[in-house]
Amino acid sequence: MKHFAIAAVAALLSIGSASAQEKLILVTVSPAGGDNSMHYAAWGKKVTAESQGTLDIDVRDGTALANFGNVLDRVGNDVTQIGWMLHGLIGGKYPLTETTSLPFVVDDVTVASVALWRLYKSGLLDAEYAEVMPLYFGYTGINIFHFAKAPKAPDDLHGLKVRALGKPQSQTIDIFGGAALAMPPQDMYDALHRGVIDAVLTPWSAFAPYKLHEVTSYHAEIPLGASTSMHFMMRKKYDALPAAAKKALADNGQEAESRRFGAYLANQGAEQRAIGVKQPNNKIVQLPADRLATWKEKVAKVVYAEWTKDHPGTDKVMDAYAKIYAEVKASR
Repeated sequence: MKHFAIAAVAALLSIGSASAQEKLILVTVSPAGGDNSMHYAAWGKKVTAESQGTLDIDVRDGTALANFGNVLDRVGNDVTQIGWMLHGLIGGKYPLTETTSLPFVVDDVTVASVALWRLYKSGLLDAEYAEVMPLYFGYTGINIFHFAKAPKAPDDLHGLKVRALGKPQSQTIDIFGGAALAMPPQDMYDALHRGVIDAVLTPWSAFAPYKLHEVTSYHAEIPLGASTSMHFMMRKKYDALPAAAKKALADNGQEAESRRFGAYLANQGAEQRAIGVKQPNNKIVQLPADRLATWKEKVAKVVYAEWTKDHPGTDKVMDAYAKIYAEVKASR
């Protein structure tokens, strides 16, 4: 009887422990078996292991539960609990954050990711994160042009339809004669394949995951900003977690994980560029210094000026971020 009682108590404790474990679904928005899938699987296991039995990070590949276009709503509705979001695809809700993604603002995504976390911690972005809790940030890579076929010149966009992400990118394309079309990353391949667009403005890190190597052959490395992204929860959901769960997420998030994720994306971009170099009939070009200077001048005159005019407070964000970015870069 004594042994039975002990076993019953142990069983009850086990049930209580299991029921206390919170399942958090993380949607990778990436194909199963790819680099992103493996990266998130490892992250999920690490957080789960360090949560002292309070968390079960359930990593789901693909876009069945959420995609870049609806992830904010899906996390808000508790369909998934941890989301990966590109700020530029969430219609105008994050102009302060997006200021750091303007063309020519950053040239190193690892430095940029750390600097964005520090900018967030400074409080200058608080108005955009009242309901959302960023776990960590990461830039998806420096945006460049990938063309289906060679244009007349690397910076001649006249008559060309180009996929862009957000108003600043679209404005930049318009300035140089192109027609900008907005679309999520998962639609780029089909749009290029069917001739709906002539080029995409996206980083090298998207090259193999979205099979752009099959539908592009000319690449102009004009550094037109880097798209901001974040992994996040709803603040209300996060605040309700036990202390051990919050610690596990913090230990695998914040500035340190922003640095790691930025470095991961930078390395992924370098690997994807190497694939582009090896592709037969592919060509990768850069602009001469004088023509690049012309791009920077026109972007500053039009894109920067209009952005800061349309979004009060972004001029202060731009100045603060430039200072933080320089500090992070100097300390590397």
